[in-house]
Amino acid sequence: MWLYLAVRPPARLSFLLFFKRIELHGFENIPTDKPILLAANHPTGFIDPCLMAVVWPKQLHFLTRGDMFRKPLVRRILNSLNMIPIFRFRNGFSELKKNAETFKISSNKLAAGAHIMIFAEGTCTHERRLRPIQRGAARMALDTLSQHPALDLHIVPVGIHYSDATRWRTTACIHVCQALPVQPLITGEDKADSRILTSAIEQSLQEVVPHNSQPAFDAEADFLVAMLDNSKRYPVFPVIRKTDKHRADAFSMCTKLSELTETQFEDISTRIHQYKKDLATHTVSDAAVVWPFIRSRGVILAIILGWLPAQIGKWSYRSVVLLTEWLVKNKVPAIEFKNSVRWAATTGLTVIWLVVCLLLGVATQGLLSAFFFSLPVLSYYSLYYSEFAQRARASRLVQQLSADVHQKLLRDRQAIIDSVL
Repeated sequence: MWLYLAVRPPARLSFLLFFKRIELHGFENIPTDKPILLAANHPTGFIDPCLMAVVWPKQLHFLTRGDMFRKPLVRRILNSLNMIPIFRFRNGFSELKKNAETFKISSNKLAAGAHIMIFAEGTCTHERRLRPIQRGAARMALDTLSQHPALDLHIVPVGIHYSDATRWRTTACIHVCQALPVQPLITGEDKADSRILTSAIEQSLQEVVPHNSQPAFDAEADFLVAMLDNSKRYPVFPVIRKTDKHRADAFSMCTKLSELTETQFEDISTRIHQYKKDLATHTVSDAAVVWPFIRSRGVILAIILGWLPAQIGKWSYRSVVLLTEWLVKNKVPAIEFKNSVRWAATTGLTVIWLVVCLLLGVATQGLLSAFFFSLPVLSYYSLYYSEFAQRARASRLVQQLSADVHQKLLRDRQAIIDSVL
């Protein structure tokens, strides 16, 4: 527990930099005074539980792959992070028997009012769809009630969604569904109750997780989600917002895609392909087409005056970025874990980088000391300056287009969006 409490604040800060936006919705549905079993989908690696830990109003406990607990030191660290081992068939029958102890530990924690998170799909796969819900959450709930019959246990389904789970500086969405009180749903017959609870969890998640049921449409779905994100004009701050805009649009789009006939899909796919081709021909981006940047003397002056401090911050932090991207590209083959490793590596290397800046600032004097102490601020500033300047450059290319070409791109773009919303 001590390590969980220690790393939560810096982890929260790192997420505020890693994501451009974090959208939270439905948190008023959390019965914070009740024991809760969270049943969430699992679209990407360990970034899912880490993100949940920093936004959830109460300490969370997590069911984690049991094979990670084999080494004593690692086991102690994971226990301090509120993690509980869970074993799967692939771990072997001898390991699977250890789940009896896991269920006992989890039941006792729930009886004490804890909030425990389980990934209801039972696996992690990078897909823009909900996979079949396993019975693990239902079994844990029923096992807990068999040991504590009077417990007012609630299951809270949670939908997790990312605008792009392969890059940083994108949008993360967490949607908390209505809590499911377990006692009124069960009948006393274990097999039937397991089906009832699993079905209730699946139904709740189906209503909030963007679900493209046709894998052949995945590439188009990713591009359409990006288009929807570009269509919104968001304020830069605050990063964490209580809204559901992005997830709701992505959900509607994926639902419509899943309902398309093959002919309709081919028509939309052709439009998307042509629109991408037109963007490439004119060397413009979709975001710049829909929201042309207003270039004024003030904007140009800000870009000029801000260039030098931004470059200092950018290049001083460059080693962290390059090392992280090398690690992700060469050492992480599974796409599900690329962003998780990117976040973890960036966070860890940034801590080391901050310590180096601090030591250099202490070891030097005068202007040089002030320079080293200012590097973290300049690096943070360079992140937003780079995005600001990139948007300005992209907008300049759009403004060089003729009015007819720009209007045609806008019409083609809107026609694509209207066809799926």
